[in-house]
Amino acid sequence: MTDILEIARAQALGEGMGLDREQALRCLRLPDVSLGELLALAHEVRWAASTRSSSAPT
Repeated sequence: MTDILEIARAQALGEGMGLDREQALRCLRLPDVSLGELLALAHEVRWAASTRSSSAPT
């Protein structure tokens, strides 16, 4: 089984796509020890989205 955090990272940062319902549920079911990594990924995604939107032509 591929790690959901690897999938989420590739999909969100690499492809610019959000997670589907099942993928989001898999994130919610991660063990507590994965919380730090999940939060770090969420921060990376927010950061990437904000830098993309601030550099977009107006």
